[in-house]
Amino acid sequence: MKNILKRLKFIYDVKRISDTDIAGHIPLIYKLASKIKPRVIIQNGVRNGNSGISLAIAQLENNNLLVDIDLIDLMDDDMREIRNTVSNNWINFIGNVQSTDILAELQEHKGKVDLFFSDTSHNYEDTLFELEHYMPLLSPTGIMLMHDLDPWNRYKGQARALDEYFTKHPEWNWCVQTGNCGLGIFYRDKKHLGGVQCNNDVGVWPYGQEFKEIINSTNKLKKEGVLENLIYGPNVQAADDIEGYINKFIKKSKEKKIIKQVKTSITLKTNHPIAIDSPDHIFPHGTKHDNSTNEGFINDILEYNKIKGKKKINFLDLGCSGGQLVIDILNRGNFSVGLEGSDYSVKHKRANWPEYHNKNLFTCDITKPYKLYNYNQPVQFDTITAWEVIEHIHPNNLKNFFKNINDNLCSGGFFCGSISTNEDVVEGHKLHQSVFTKEEWFNMIPNILKETDLELFHYPFPNQVRKDIGSFHILLEKK
Repeated sequence: MKNILKRLKFIYDVKRISDTDIAGHIPLIYKLASKIKPRVIIQNGVRNGNSGISLAIAQLENNNLLVDIDLIDLMDDDMREIRNTVSNNWINFIGNVQSTDILAELQEHKGKVDLFFSDTSHNYEDTLFELEHYMPLLSPTGIMLMHDLDPWNRYKGQARALDEYFTKHPEWNWCVQTGNCGLGIFYRDKKHLGGVQCNNDVGVWPYGQEFKEIINSTNKLKKEGVLENLIYGPNVQAADDIEGYINKFIKKSKEKKIIKQVKTSITLKTNHPIAIDSPDHIFPHGTKHDNSTNEGFINDILEYNKIKGKKKINFLDLGCSGGQLVIDILNRGNFSVGLEGSDYSVKHKRANWPEYHNKNLFTCDITKPYKLYNYNQPVQFDTITAWEVIEHIHPNNLKNFFKNINDNLCSGGFFCGSISTNEDVVEGHKLHQSVFTKEEWFNMIPNILKETDLELFHYPFPNQVRKDIGSFHILLEKK
C-alpha cells in the first residue's frame, strides 16, 4: 500500500500543476478529505480522475471507501490499474447519474457517507436528482462538494436546482472556493469542515503551486524506484525527466506571450455575420462558458504539418467560443483565426474577445459562405478544426458546413474535430440539432462530402481539444 500511495501522489502532483478546469481545487479537495477522514466518499462524475485522485489518496491513507460513478470509465490507465488492485477501498459503477439500480446498491452506505462530490452534466434535472437522492445518504456531519460554481450561475440549470433544493433545506450553508471554475462546499455546521479554510480564491493558473517542491518530491520517488513502469497519460512518463516536464509549466506561468505573433491584417467577408437562427445564438450556452484548448493537440498538429514541410501554419477554428485554442496557436507564431456563430462573447467582453475581436476572432454563420483575407489576399488554411460543433448544425445545413471547409482548405490540408452523439436540451432549448450514432454518422458522411474534395480518415492524434462522453473524432483531408 505504501508504494501505491507514492505512485498516486506522483499522479496527484502532475494533475494539480496542469491547467485543467479543476486543477486549482485539487489541493482543497485532498485537504478536506484528509481532515474529515470520510468513512465513505461517493463521487459522481469521475472522467479521467482529476478530482478523484485527491479522494483516492485520502481514502487509502485512512483505509476507507471511495465509490466512483460515471457514464463511461474514462479513468487514466494507471489510476484504473491501481483501483483494480485495491477494490476493498475503491470501487466504481458505470451508469447514468439517475440510475435507480446504482442508488439501490448504495443504500447499504446510508448514514456513513461523509463526503459527496458532484461534477456531472450540470443540467437542472440531473443536479436536482442528485440533491434529492444522494444528499439523504449523507451522515449527520456529511458535506457535499460541487464543481463549476464560479460564477454561481455558470450553469443555469445547476444553479436553479441548487437554489430550489436549499430553499427547502435551510439547515445547509455553503461557500465557494473561487478561481479556476469554482468549487462549492456545502455543510450544516462549520466544524464539519475539520477547520479547513474553504472560501479562498485560487486565482488563475498556476494557482500558486510550489513547483520546486514537486520536482524534489518526484525525483526522490524516482530514486526509490517507486515510479518504475508508470506511464501517466500521453504527456508524462515517470521514467522521463520530470524536472524538465515541470519546468515547461514554470516557463508557461511566467510568459504571457510565447512567440512573437505574426503581423496580420485580417478581414472576413460574409453576408451572415451572426448565426441568427441557431439555438446557440438564441440561447447561448456553450458559447457562454467554453474556452477550450490543449497544448498536446497543438504540438500534434504542428508536428504533423512540419512533416509535410510546413514550419508555420494557417489555422482556423470553427465555433471557437472563447477563442483560447486560436490564441494559443497564434502565440506559437502561426496565422490563426477563430469563427463563432454567436456574438455573446463580443457583447459580454468574455475571454479573448476584448483583445482579439475583428483581429483574430470573428463572428459569422459558418453554414453560410465566408472568406478570410490577410492584407486583402484570400487565405487558404492548412488546418481547420471544430470541437463539439457539428452536432449543433441542422441536418439540412451539414452539406453547406462541409462545403465551406472544403473551400477554405488548401490542397493537402486537413480538418479534424469531435462530434457528440448525445442529446443536449437545456431549459427546454434543443442545442444539438444533428443527433446520430457514430455508425449513422459514418454512413452519412460520404454522401455529405460527395460534392467536395474531402476524404474521411481515422483520427490520428493522441490528443484532442475536447474528449466529451459520447463523442468521437474524425479527420478529413483535402485531395
